[in-house]
Amino acid sequence: MKYVARILFSLFLLVNALISIGCARQNFSEDSIPNAAGFASTYTTAYPGVVMVVSPGGTGLCTGAIVSRYAVMTATHCLLNSGTYTVYAKNGAFRSSNRQIAGTGSVNDTNDIGLLIFDQELTVNDAEIYGISNEVAQGDAVTVVGYGCDSVETRMNAGRKRAGSNRVADKSDFLRLLTPGASSAARNSRGIIGDANQAGTCFGDSGGPMFRASGADLQIAGVTHAGGVYGDYYVSEFVNVADNDANRRFLADANREFGLGIAGI
Repeated sequence: MKYVARILFSLFLLVNALISIGCARQNFSEDSIPNAAGFASTYTTAYPGVVMVVSPGGTGLCTGAIVSRYAVMTATHCLLNSGTYTVYAKNGAFRSSNRQIAGTGSVNDTNDIGLLIFDQELTVNDAEIYGISNEVAQGDAVTVVGYGCDSVETRMNAGRKRAGSNRVADKSDFLRLLTPGASSAARNSRGIIGDANQAGTCFGDSGGPMFRASGADLQIAGVTHAGGVYGDYYVSEFVNVADNDANRRFLADANREFGLGIAGI
């Protein structure tokens, strides 16, 4: 895909910027950090409801999740430009200029979520549509999926779907995951998101889902927001959609206004 070379990986927070907005709030427990199982990036064809979101003119790449036959949820900061967005899904490319945003998309925005609304069905398969979780807690096992890069240093290989697992290390204003090894050598040698159970996120994953299992179903508990370094760890930060009242109210209002049928709100 030629546009990948022109991607502007914007608003994905790095290094000191993340520390400056919240290190005092972070209370990471070593007991909540799982042991790593491996570090090679994992490409996947699973999670068909996780889609690529491309900004108007092909100037930016984000990730999103189908939450209705007619809607994709992503981050506000992925939807700040006017114009037509393109979503690449299992059933092809879909385009829309109808964007609904909850927040400002700034680095400290706890309401950094938005919706793209479509006039045609993205899928008729309910298995490709994800509901919203109504709970999330520190220590919960989660899965992250996205189309971002596999190294925050090289910013390479974006545009292919990757998946990994982790446990919620911190729940405060945001949900956070930890990936050990903040040094450049460690990041380059294994990538950020992978088949480890300490997976994280990278540029282009913004707007993608943090899944929490509910029985046999996957439900969205968080939306990829930012990332950065905290001590010896890389931190992946997510906006809480499980029990943040403002975010759930935004989704409920859009659900009602557009008749979307989003489950779990």
